[in-house]
Amino acid sequence: TDFQVKLRGLRIELGEIESALVALESIAQSVVVVRSDDRLGDQLVGYLVPVAGMSIDLDAVRTELGAALPGYMVPTAFVILDAFPLNASGKLDRKALPAPVFEAKVFRAPSTPIEEIVAGTFGDVLGVTRVGADDDFFELGGNSLLATQVTARIGAALDTQLSVRDLFEASTVSALAARAEHNAGSG
Repeated sequence: TDFQVKLRGLRIELGEIESALVALESIAQSVVVVRSDDRLGDQLVGYLVPVAGMSIDLDAVRTELGAALPGYMVPTAFVILDAFPLNASGKLDRKALPAPVFEAKVFRAPSTPIEEIVAGTFGDVLGVTRVGADDDFFELGGNSLLATQVTARIGAALDTQLSVRDLFEASTVSALAARAEHNAGSG
C-alpha cells in the first residue's frame, strides 16, 4: 500500500521512495515514514533491512537514491534493523519503529558573496539567525510558499532568474548560490 504524505508543501508517495530503496542491491526491505523532531520539524526517515549476509553503506544509499529521486524525497535519516517489528496480526507495526538519531551538521560559513546573500535571504525569510553554506532550506523549516519569497528576493538581489523548482533541486545555500551565479545577469 502506498502512503501519500504532505511534507514541506509537497505531496510525496512514500511507496515510491520505498521502491527505489529496495531496488538497491543491499536492501531487502524498506519502510519510509515521516517523524517529527523538536529541532528540525517533520523529517523523512527510512527504515532498512539488509539482504542476508550483506551490509548497508548509508553514504552509497544516499548517493544512489539522490540520483534516482528528487532531493526532497531522500530521507534525512536511516535506521538499519535486522527485521521490522510486527503486530499481533503479522503486519508492520509502524508505532514500534525505533526513533532515529538526527545528526547535526558541522557549520560551514558561506564563503562567497553570493553564498552570503543566499544564506542571509534564507535567514530573513525563515527567521533563522545562523545559516551555513551546507544548510538546507527545507530542513530549516522552509516550504513551497516561502520558497517563492526566497527565489524572488535572491533574483532581485543578484539580477538573476531563479524558479521555485531551482530551490527544490538545489536546496542548500551553496547549491542555490551556484545556480544563481550561473544565471547571473539574466534577471
